[in-house]
Amino acid sequence: MRMALLVIISGGIVAHALLYPDYPFNGELLRRTFHRAWFSLFLTPISDLEGDSRCHRLRYTNRSLEECRVSEYVDHACPNPGLWPYIFVIQYLVLLKLILLTLLYALFSHTAHKIEPVSDDIWKFQRYQLVVDFMNRLCLPPPLNVFSYLLSLCQLLGRALRRCCCRCRAAAEDVHPLSRHSPYPGTRVLRFPVPDKYVAWEVLWLEYDPVAYSRPKQDFPIHLQPHVDEDLLSLQMGGSSRPVPSLSWNCVFTNPAGVSINRQSWMLDQDGGPVVYKLDATGVPM
Repeated sequence: MRMALLVIISGGIVAHALLYPDYPFNGELLRRTFHRAWFSLFLTPISDLEGDSRCHRLRYTNRSLEECRVSEYVDHACPNPGLWPYIFVIQYLVLLKLILLTLLYALFSHTAHKIEPVSDDIWKFQRYQLVVDFMNRLCLPPPLNVFSYLLSLCQLLGRALRRCCCRCRAAAEDVHPLSRHSPYPGTRVLRFPVPDKYVAWEVLWLEYDPVAYSRPKQDFPIHLQPHVDEDLLSLQMGGSSRPVPSLSWNCVFTNPAGVSINRQSWMLDQDGGPVVYKLDATGVPM
């Protein structure tokens, strides 16, 4: 394209200088030169090469030595036909129409053939850039963009609150996850299945009969056995000769084996302290 522009500009200047050698240097000269050179891409302007019949009456009869004129006519707008204008105009048209335009079409075809395999990727990349640009751009122009900043701040605070709520919900769901497993961890005892509509404690379900299971103390690892309490229910209901141990709830104490045991609740009340267990007549938390 640069080569074509070079030929168009130079050819237009040469053709106009040969046909109108005495034309004054002004804006009209630039317009006529550009008009001839540019429209030669689509037309073939050769009417000026044949001359103008009205200009034959305007030939110079007596040239003055004080004037420096090249044209044969008094009117500078009259074209000067001759051999050299024909040669240069024909050379210009051959270069422009037969060589440069054909070469330009070939370059365009080569570029289109080279880009065609990746044209879809280029389109997707440009579309991605456009979408990202509109996503990052504020919806209101200045000075109204202050409202856009306020909206963005509210959205940021909303996302932060949602993340905080999700973390609290996830922490609540992770509390005692083993209580929802079946069978009981480390055993083959299945839990009593509870439908979703009976999960709430406010719903009365007469058929609810869960399995009472306490893992024997001897089944625990040796290093954990000092921390395992006796099964109070089995001792009370089984008629064992062993005495039922008295456990100290809602406090931290040290047993005879020298092990410190914390029997306070992990749940906190409104004052930030552990919840106090309510004990029944046998000293077992209700």
